[in-house]
Amino acid sequence: MGKMSAGIEYIPPPPSPLRPNSAIILLSLRLHNLCIYHCCDLWTKARSTAVKTNDLLPQSKSDATMAVAPFDPWGQPALDLSRDLILTNPTPLTLVADRVTHSTTRSVYRVHWNTIAPWNDFGARVIHYWNNVSQVDKQTNVMERAAYRDRFQRVEFSMAGNEGNVRALIFEFVAAVHSATANGGNGGNAPRPSDPHSILQQWEQGVEANALAGRPDLVMRSEHGHIPYRVTVMVEAKNPWQVIPAGLDQVVQGPQRIQCGYFISDFLAGVLQVPAGELSPSRLALEQLFGYMVRNGKAYGVLTTMKGWSFLRHDNGGQLYIIPMFGDFQARQGISNGAFYEGYYIPQGFSIMQALYYLSAIAEAAPNLPETPVGGRPGQMHIPFAENSTTPAPTIQQPPDNPGFGLPGVAPPQGGQGQQYGNQGVQILDGYDQSECTHYDDIFTYKDFQFEPWLPENNLGPKTWIAIALPAEFKVVFKLWDAWKFDPEARNREALVYLQLRPLWGICIPSLFVKSALEYFHALIFQYITVETF
Repeated sequence: MGKMSAGIEYIPPPPSPLRPNSAIILLSLRLHNLCIYHCCDLWTKARSTAVKTNDLLPQSKSDATMAVAPFDPWGQPALDLSRDLILTNPTPLTLVADRVTHSTTRSVYRVHWNTIAPWNDFGARVIHYWNNVSQVDKQTNVMERAAYRDRFQRVEFSMAGNEGNVRALIFEFVAAVHSATANGGNGGNAPRPSDPHSILQQWEQGVEANALAGRPDLVMRSEHGHIPYRVTVMVEAKNPWQVIPAGLDQVVQGPQRIQCGYFISDFLAGVLQVPAGELSPSRLALEQLFGYMVRNGKAYGVLTTMKGWSFLRHDNGGQLYIIPMFGDFQARQGISNGAFYEGYYIPQGFSIMQALYYLSAIAEAAPNLPETPVGGRPGQMHIPFAENSTTPAPTIQQPPDNPGFGLPGVAPPQGGQGQQYGNQGVQILDGYDQSECTHYDDIFTYKDFQFEPWLPENNLGPKTWIAIALPAEFKVVFKLWDAWKFDPEARNREALVYLQLRPLWGICIPSLFVKSALEYFHALIFQYITVETF
């Protein structure tokens, strides 16, 4: 094999079976990774006695358009979709799968309202808020057009067959878009609005979840501050084939239509009657969400099926205000005629995303709303747990006029299951002495506790909170392990260490009072000690 100039090797090929008398020259060019642009010209040059290096380079000036810009994985996305365009756009359509589940909630945290009425001025409040949003906030670009389109289409081409699917669709589109518009989402690159907003997210159980009563599907929570964050809105996701606008209407006003100034679909007007047996899913869903709001002292809630959205407000005394189930998804030929023809109320002058944006602003600014006795009456409210069935949930019970149990105004427990009380707007946890429980204090029986984990002054660390033992009303310290993530081994091991140090209790270390299950926690209850600093 002979060498050619400029590092080009001549490799003689095997004889061609089709043309045995001809020779085909195969050139292997290894010229410092330079591209060969003119194959025909190169064939001619390879047959010559010498090949010049310059002959292999393009003779004309290089075209700058042929160069590809290097990809920068840390580069900022080109945000080209404004907050105004995103929030005024309708939500995507949710398709229902061929096979669906029909289970209904039986949560023991359900609470039935003392009164229920339409939230008549909700739409006007959303419009008033949006009209006062600055033009700078409205016109600021917060999301890439392609990213928004991809999320929208992924939801529209997905199907929901159970509540898990509904939650996933909400998280895929609504939570992501709300984060971009309200919380500087989109990887932290979107400019934030002028006013603070709560962030919409899925919520885990346990200590990390602020010791919430119940298991909400999603929540809105304060974006700023220190862990544990303050939850501001409770959100429940339900199946769109079970919780429907007509069902909610009948829960609020029986078979009568809600007349509250909203546009009413002809599909529902006087022709759609939901049989009583099918009313349970809507009532149970409302009771579950209202129970979460009451037991956790929250003023606002959202009930959604992704197709429909209903916004709730809770006032003291077990009052519930609710809007009809809105829907703003558009028609898709051959699939759906749109929200109007599927029986949903059409929001007038605003969109679902604008309503969520408004709610996240007012909830962020609103304080917690724990139940207190109406009319300034002394004593405690009583919030019994519901039965594990589809029967109506209990209502909030006000203090008795003639208390005769324990401290003045303390209502006696009813039934054999755990109870929950409200005392000046706090929660009283009771009934846990019936579970796995070991007492180490022979003086006082620890049964009821006033627990306010949402107050910063009660939080002593990632696992510890101050509570009040009732009825004596003295402070204790809870140390809690999330039973959804841990077995009781760590708690039992720590209790064993404390038992070995029992001679030092109350002298060098706090006394251990109780080892028990508490809600969905493994708990140790300690003596509260005031430490003086010098």
